[in-house]
Amino acid sequence: MPFSIISTASPDYISAVERFVPTWQANSGADRIDVFRLDGDDWARCIVQRNEILHEQLTARIGQKVLALDVDCLVLRDLSAGFSPDHAISVARWPEVQMGVCFFNLAFDFPWREWLDETLAAVKRAYLSRDATHVNRQCDTLAWRPRLHAIWRSVCQLGEWEWNYSCKELYQWERDLPPLQTVTRVLHLKGHGKWPAQKLSLAKRLWPEALACLDTG
Repeated sequence: MPFSIISTASPDYISAVERFVPTWQANSGADRIDVFRLDGDDWARCIVQRNEILHEQLTARIGQKVLALDVDCLVLRDLSAGFSPDHAISVARWPEVQMGVCFFNLAFDFPWREWLDETLAAVKRAYLSRDATHVNRQCDTLAWRPRLHAIWRSVCQLGEWEWNYSCKELYQWERDLPPLQTVTRVLHLKGHGKWPAQKLSLAKRLWPEALACLDTG
């Protein structure tokens, strides 16, 4: 079955659309890619907007396969195998789930509308109760992680080294990635608008064909 990709870009991440989305077009295998712009006046509000868009798009596409992908991801090869025929959702880094790469098999028999409604409500509750001193605690992971744990039988646990490599430091990239050239499918840069040229240059050296479309500057 064909699949689509949906993503969002906050003001800090607009440059990621030109930098990284070409790798989705070249390598992901997706039939459709939609990137929605956010206009929230702070990070927490952008998170809520992102989840409102995700809720709207997933609800509208019940019966299809949809990958929700953070805009600061490089795609290195086909992603269609991330959808499990036996699970509603596939996600990496279990149990400490990070929602930057999340596969929704909306054709799977699951109470999608109710579950998505309740998840968006949980995100909004997390927003209202957020701790402003910890920006990462404002994000939707606060809501999504327990929601996914509660339906763990319906969640396929993907390997993070393949599906959501997201180590932050350059030395980790230099150490980890050379042996993973035939494994990794998604590199998650997580730079909040700042992506070191050294990381992009390293990635292009390791995956020259997959990233031929990428201008590393």
